[in-house]
Amino acid sequence: MEANSTRGMQSNKLQSIIDKHQLHPEYTLALSPIYMDKESFKNLSTGSILLTDSNFLELQLLKNGKYSADVELNIVSNIVKINIVNVEESLNQATKSLNYKKLLLSFGVIKCRKLEVGHKVALSSFNTTELKLLNNSKDVALVSLVSVEEKIALKVDEILI
Repeated sequence: MEANSTRGMQSNKLQSIIDKHQLHPEYTLALSPIYMDKESFKNLSTGSILLTDSNFLELQLLKNGKYSADVELNIVSNIVKINIVNVEESLNQATKSLNYKKLLLSFGVIKCRKLEVGHKVALSSFNTTELKLLNNSKDVALVSLVSVEEKIALKVDEILI
């Protein structure tokens, strides 16, 4: 039992060292948080539609589940880039609710050399299907973007929990 514990600690320490020395830090590209009451979250099923009350993609970069920057999407000649428009560390205040779950829509993980306003990052692909819905950094469902009454919505394609 102690050998497994020691290996686990060594593995965690090695991962920590690797994370500190990454050439390009990794960030999750995500839609602004969506809040859902806990009862509705329990009843989430394939085919469910989640409304965002937004008619454009409000995207953010997250590191370890915490807010890092606001970004905007630019598509020019079939090349997809994100442009960092705001970097604000003060928005990382934890907001926990007894009645609501905070959900994030992940477009995937990107590597970003520097996190500063005006910096652009080219994306190798930008998929609007096969997206992940996360709660507390855990995969909840696979979803796709749909439009409902000219607003962005999420259609649950598969439950993962």
